[in-house]
Amino acid sequence: MVREGTDATIVALAAMVPRAAAAAGLLAERHGIECSVVDVRSLVPLDTRIILSLEDA
Repeated sequence: MVREGTDATIVALAAMVPRAAAAAGLLAERHGIECSVVDVRSLVPLDTRIILSLEDA
């Protein structure tokens, strides 16, 4: 997990991770929306159950 949040989750890979983190920061700053950012590369081996469970959270 790159960033903890309670309102939404952004799942990103490779070059999109810093962009996702920046977007999450802007959402928090401008709109008060706290997003988690998950780097898919940190899920080794890839645990699809975690990714799919994020939509239930």
